[in-house]
Amino acid sequence: MTKIRYCSEDFLTLYKANFEVEYLPLYLSGNKTEILSLFNDDIAFEGDLEFEYKRLYQSDEFDSRSEYIRENSKLVYSMLKGLTRTQATKEELWFTLINTVFIDYLMDYIRTIKGDKNVAQKIKNAIFFNHGNVRSLVVQHLAKYWWIGFRTYDEFNSSNPYWLTDFFTESDPSGKAVAFFASKFTNNPNFALGITEAVKISSEEGKVRNLKEAYSFINEHFNFVGGVRILDMMTREEVKSESLQVIEDLINGVVDVPLAKKKKILGSSSSYL
Repeated sequence: MTKIRYCSEDFLTLYKANFEVEYLPLYLSGNKTEILSLFNDDIAFEGDLEFEYKRLYQSDEFDSRSEYIRENSKLVYSMLKGLTRTQATKEELWFTLINTVFIDYLMDYIRTIKGDKNVAQKIKNAIFFNHGNVRSLVVQHLAKYWWIGFRTYDEFNSSNPYWLTDFFTESDPSGKAVAFFASKFTNNPNFALGITEAVKISSEEGKVRNLKEAYSFINEHFNFVGGVRILDMMTREEVKSESLQVIEDLINGVVDVPLAKKKKILGSSSSYL
């Protein structure tokens, strides 16, 4: 069994401050041994949570990036399901894990972006929280995988608790995660699962596309009505039903939405336009 690992806030702050000068060359050269030496036992502390380590998938094992994110989301969440929500928001945890336990994944990722013009920024995005606390949870690579898994895991579907994960990650999972999970409502699993299931039903009926615009549109509805209603007590079924109705209202012209936005949600060739 493997234990979670984390560093101090002071070490992380210094690492960030000196990253481009002192540490970036190690990542660009793929110097795994030297990076690991920076996270010795005096720096990387073990936590109480133990998990069964499994190697994360590499990019060349899949035909699409969506599949790659989907399967790694399942893996990371399955391994680290024991984390509390508070623990899973800690940059010190994810930064240390990707530089130690999951460093092989990091080395493979860097290999795929080596020729990119903005490679330094991509490496920083992969290991640090660079976009504010909420957005960073779905940008930093390990955190993104965990939170996609967490938000879409359906414990009530015993035969396949990842059925909504499979659907959510069919296309542009990173874009959808940023647009959808930044909403305060998706902190409530009834909303995250209820909205995702509604999009799935409507998508299978050919009414909406499984893209970030559909999720954002439903989020906007709940943000609007949240000013006059208490939503925290809504059940998942109620969230799903209301989300389905919002989609019907869009199709029937009850909701006034600019045509360009409507096309993004329904598809430019939709018969419902």
